[in-house]
Amino acid sequence: MKIYDELTNEELTSPDLSAGYLYPARRVVEHVPESREVMQGTVTEDDPKGLEHIISGYDVYEDCQFYHAYTAEELAEREKPTLQEQVDANAAAILELAQMLAGGE
Repeated sequence: MKIYDELTNEELTSPDLSAGYLYPARRVVEHVPESREVMQGTVTEDDPKGLEHIISGYDVYEDCQFYHAYTAEELAEREKPTLQEQVDANAAAILELAQMLAGGE
């Protein structure tokens, strides 16, 4: 599956996953225009052009992944401690304080 930069649409071979992330997507690779074809058996002497059948245009899609590079704000958010890290730090501080109080008596 191909990987493209989400801003430039350039194909990437080895994106830096520590500085961004990938997400699944689809992109248009080709547009097939509307066309007309003469229906079989409709050409007659009275109507030499026959009846036309319109075939609607459509887009051809490719499944791919887009690379999103983290912004400065997203990087700052990732550097913040998680809730579990905050709980662990608080528990360690409480334990240390309890040991200090127990040793101070």
